[in-house]
Amino acid sequence: MDAAQWDERYRASAGGVWATQPPAVVREITAALPPGTAIDVATGDGRTAVWLAERGWDCTGVDFSSAGLALAAARPGGDAVTWTPGDVLEWQPDAQVDLVVSCYLHLPDSAAAVARIAEWVAPGGTLLVLGHDVDNIAAGGHGPSDPAILYTPDLLRGALDDRFRIERCERVVRASADAELRDGHHAAAIDTLLHAVRVPEVVVTGRRTARASQHDVVDPLQLPRDDGTQPAPHERVGRGERADVETRLGGDVGDRRLEGAERA
Repeated sequence: MDAAQWDERYRASAGGVWATQPPAVVREITAALPPGTAIDVATGDGRTAVWLAERGWDCTGVDFSSAGLALAAARPGGDAVTWTPGDVLEWQPDAQVDLVVSCYLHLPDSAAAVARIAEWVAPGGTLLVLGHDVDNIAAGGHGPSDPAILYTPDLLRGALDDRFRIERCERVVRASADAELRDGHHAAAIDTLLHAVRVPEVVVTGRRTARASQHDVVDPLQLPRDDGTQPAPHERVGRGERADVETRLGGDVGDRRLEGAERA
């Protein structure tokens, strides 16, 4: 469906198309995060963006349907969200954010769309994607019937590179009590969930840039010398040598200076 078709659908609805609350798994994951800046991608009539704003998030809701955004702005609490018209394949935020959420965004190349919105996540931030799984067709759950635009765990996992640590990437069953539509639906649905964290970058001044993973412990005293050579394991760090380490988290740079360190 294009923007005009979504406009028509939203105008024909009685106050909104989707349920009044975000999906339960979205609420569960985001409730555990400290509030910060957020983007709700393909916000529709705004249920997720408003829910986040009510919990202290500085949230922007983006959608290419002006009729959907009008409904979103009219919701109770809608004035706490920045509503922005935009196509996910063209729109770009001014800065990276702490949380990017996308619920039920299905496009001919969904992997490319997920990879694009992942770029909006600041180091240390969270990416949360939920959509209809391809197995939902056989299960009889509500959602599109074209398998080409539906999700699988492999598709979502493959959209990310090693800058992200995947917390969860799996099929989840959504009961009828957690309906996507405002009017509900009788059958359970099968969704694909992706929950990932962008790994903070560790930048060593004048030497190298490294990306920390969940397995890495960065010892600045064992980093390469200024001439690029690697110290031998038996070499000690002499008194007076120093390493300046900058840890970037979402654009904020903090310096940690280790001076006069020595090893026995």
